[in-house]
Amino acid sequence: MPISIAYQVAADIEKYHEFIHGMKPVNVLKKEDNYMIASLSSRLLGGKVQMVAQFEKNRSIHFKQDNGPFKEFSGHWIFNEDVRSASVEFAMMVKHKSFIINNALSVLGVNLCEKVIKDFRKRAEEVSLNKAELPISIYSDG
Repeated sequence: MPISIAYQVAADIEKYHEFIHGMKPVNVLKKEDNYMIASLSSRLLGGKVQMVAQFEKNRSIHFKQDNGPFKEFSGHWIFNEDVRSASVEFAMMVKHKSFIINNALSVLGVNLCEKVIKDFRKRAEEVSLNKAELPISIYSDG
């Protein structure tokens, strides 16, 4: 699929709740072409998280917690394309303020990232309407 489809799905943060299991709708507080502030929540997150995301169209999305229950919550999507394929790298760093939630996340972290990647891939395939112009590979840093 074209890198533009992969980027479109990852950049459409407002629709994450439609395809990522456990996510609730995102409340967009401010949105510009290359910048967004949003509030999101999930049962696993242990509360609301205000995130800042910076976008470079079809290249990258970097996000970090602006306010919320985490000591650290940040990550990125990196998009690369060559003549044979498109690749998407997704990585997150998560450290919760709650000892119990932090321990649970450290045990479940890789599985959570893999689930997000699986849900992302499925959504990107749906959006591309089976226009497999380029194969896509997704790498998880865990």
